[in-house]
Amino acid sequence: MCGKNTKVLCFPKDMVNNLKERILQIADEYPTVTNIVLHTGSNDVSKQQSEALKRDFTGLLHTVNSLNAAVFISGPVPPVRGGDERFSRLFALNKWLISACTDHSVHFINNFNIFWERRHLFKKRFVTHPSDFFSLS
Repeated sequence: MCGKNTKVLCFPKDMVNNLKERILQIADEYPTVTNIVLHTGSNDVSKQQSEALKRDFTGLLHTVNSLNAAVFISGPVPPVRGGDERFSRLFALNKWLISACTDHSVHFINNFNIFWERRHLFKKRFVTHPSDFFSLS
C-alpha cells in the first residue's frame, strides 16, 4: 500500500462525519492526488445507530464525488472477536456499502471477503485492522 508517492494519514478516533469534514481540506493540501483510499466506520458501529451511520456515509460519498481523484472505500474488517452483535452490524454495513458505493460510482474494497475466516492475517506482524485512515497517492 505504501510507496514513495503514497501518503497515509491516520485519524484513529474519527467517525465518518469527521472524515467528511476533513476530506476536502486534505484534498486541497494534496492537489495532485490521483487515488484516495478511505477506511472509516468501525468507530461508528459501536454507537449502534445504523440509520445515522448510513446517512453519514451517504454524505461522505456525495462529498468525495466532487474530488478530482479516484476514491476507494475500504469496507469494514470482520471482527476476530467482539460478539454476534458487532459482527452483525459490520456485516450489514458491508452489504449496504457495496450498493451505496455502486450507486455513487465510488470503488469499494470488500475486506469482509478478504479477511473472513482467515485468522492468520490478524497476526501482530500485519497491520490488517487499521484505525480509520485514508491513503493518498
